[in-house]
Amino acid sequence: MAEGSVRPIEEADRIVVARLVLELWGAHTAVAHGEVFFPASLPGFLVEKQGQVLGLLTYAVANHQLEIVTIARCGVAAASAPRWSTPRFARRAHSAAIGCV
Repeated sequence: MAEGSVRPIEEADRIVVARLVLELWGAHTAVAHGEVFFPASLPGFLVEKQGQVLGLLTYAVANHQLEIVTIARCGVAAASAPRWSTPRFARRAHSAAIGCV
């Protein structure tokens, strides 16, 4: 598997994130436990190599808990996402208490 560099999603990335979310999940929204999320507007991280996006993670923080909303390796979404992504991204997230739901 090709390794890339991990960086936070910036405002300039929102269009790329929206496109990836639509391609991978078929919608601009994600729904979990009755809550609707708009992944392109959430904080998160991209994995890139030579200007190409290899992976994506978006998350929401509430009540000192971080919830991963979307996680994907290009071409692979949700539960099929690589195991290498979760710990690497979670360590980079800015939260005092991380509780992945």
